[in-house]
Amino acid sequence: FQNATVTSSSPSRFLISSPDLEFLRSVLPVLLFPVCFLQLECTLYHFHYFHCETGREKEYTYTYTHNTCHLSAGVAVHRQFFHCFGSKMDTSSHSKPSSSSASPSSHSPSPASVAAPRKTRDSGLCMTQDIPEIPAHCIDNLNSHQLGKGTYGVVEKTRYRRSRNHEYKPAAIKYSSPIHLNTLIREAKVMWAFRDDTNIRKIYGLYRCPRHGQGVVMEYMDCGSMAELIYDRKSVDYTIDHVASWLFQLASAVHTFHSNDQVHRDLKLQNMLLCDRYRTMKLCDFGTFTTMHQSMTSNRGTPITMAPEVFRCEDYNTKSDICSIGIIMWQIIARNHPYNRNLSVPGLLYNVATASLRPPDLECNPILSGFYKRCWHDDPDTRPTAAESLEYFGLLKT
Repeated sequence: FQNATVTSSSPSRFLISSPDLEFLRSVLPVLLFPVCFLQLECTLYHFHYFHCETGREKEYTYTYTHNTCHLSAGVAVHRQFFHCFGSKMDTSSHSKPSSSSASPSSHSPSPASVAAPRKTRDSGLCMTQDIPEIPAHCIDNLNSHQLGKGTYGVVEKTRYRRSRNHEYKPAAIKYSSPIHLNTLIREAKVMWAFRDDTNIRKIYGLYRCPRHGQGVVMEYMDCGSMAELIYDRKSVDYTIDHVASWLFQLASAVHTFHSNDQVHRDLKLQNMLLCDRYRTMKLCDFGTFTTMHQSMTSNRGTPITMAPEVFRCEDYNTKSDICSIGIIMWQIIARNHPYNRNLSVPGLLYNVATASLRPPDLECNPILSGFYKRCWHDDPDTRPTAAESLEYFGLLKT
């Protein structure tokens, strides 16, 4: 591994950058084309690689037998390779077979030796090639203009059509910087998985732009974000009926996640987009979205809506999303900021996590205040489920 550089952002996610292509080919015979960058994800029974430049990837499951890992594609890789990358393999109950005992069947694990794959944050997501590639003639680049720019890349408003026989319609394209390309592709996979959900921002496909590289083409939400409506467009009035409708749509999307044992982890006003004259709400930004898996303790989310147990780095579950819903509900009703804006982020998080700091009381119906206070309760078990939240907002809007 002298010519390879390994970096890690979590115990099971690594980025290998190596100019030694022969080394890579010798270790992974499945790579039949020149590769410079690989993203490996190794759990006990899952192997995954991602080619950054082409956006293509393949997945394999493997089982451990004696001294060999067997991939479902028929490629055997020595277990020492996985040890070098922190793979969690328990070898205590196995010993290396002698040459005299080796046989063609020794590399075929019995059904009894194959355990169910452990869930990871990407469990259930599609392959990149499952998402349609949008050809250049379906994007009107000449009439594109930038909507925003940040650390992770740019978002442009453009025009998109399904084919030459269809009319153009407004769309948005999200591009990322090269180092965040993996995050963008993963977000596209999440959106593709929920492409039929009416409260998830619709994705049309992937598009490679000559200027910005790989992008994700999505529907254009012409009314902006909920944050813009709440704080910047005070001239636009709304009633409790609108509040109930928006929160019902939010709870519907979250209920879909939780029903699939998934959690968003960054629910906030900025990720709630509006269209259809402010009547329709759709969730976006799935950079922190994950399938529930072991050791859910990482500090993810936005401080204002972060659940206290997340900041405390305790084990957390889907109820962390419910806490965020409570804060959002308060913000929409109050049309105000929930905390003192002069409070530092560390100070805010510390007081929320240790001193039970919550938004101030509002003069509103106890039916409303009682529910959002239950949502942000310090004890996750006291909070309602997504199904209960959906039922509550459904009754509220009728």
